[in-house]
Amino acid sequence: MSERRLERLVNHELSGLPTFLTQNGGLNSGFMTVQLCAASLVSENKVLCHPSSADSIPTSCNQEDHVSMGGFSARKALKVVEHTEAVYLYFQGIEFLKPLKSTETLQKVYELVRSVAPPLNDDRYMQPEIQSVISLVRSNKIWRVVEPHLERMSKLESCRPDLLRQEAGSPTAAVLGFPDFSRVL
Repeated sequence: MSERRLERLVNHELSGLPTFLTQNGGLNSGFMTVQLCAASLVSENKVLCHPSSADSIPTSCNQEDHVSMGGFSARKALKVVEHTEAVYLYFQGIEFLKPLKSTETLQKVYELVRSVAPPLNDDRYMQPEIQSVISLVRSNKIWRVVEPHLERMSKLESCRPDLLRQEAGSPTAAVLGFPDFSRVL
């Protein structure tokens, strides 16, 4: 799903933003390669999700006729998680929506990400920045920014879910600070 969202973001026909999120298309590739890599990782994840047990081979002089392949399955699952972490790179689109402001929560996450990955104005090698953003995810720094707002959403949903949906349009919109989500659309 994240890769498809990234495709929508870099596609000017769908997002209304500059193609590949770069002002100098043709001269710069922008996020074209990032989206290509994301698509490749997602496709590889589909292959990795094939059940390992479907390829069991008898062992031990054919005494062990079923081998779980559990170790291989665990390594594949870890690889899928690593690939999925690398797909989350959306903040470049925000650069083209300024001076519009995001919610307080997303602004804090944006600032945290931008502290390790500055906006892309000209093509550059992005792997170190991608790894830095992944480190933010793995270290729970992004989670610590978002968690208080998720707790707020949970309390709102448990108290008056009908009121929350009516006023905000969605629970997420309410948590992120849009009291009337219809005005944002």
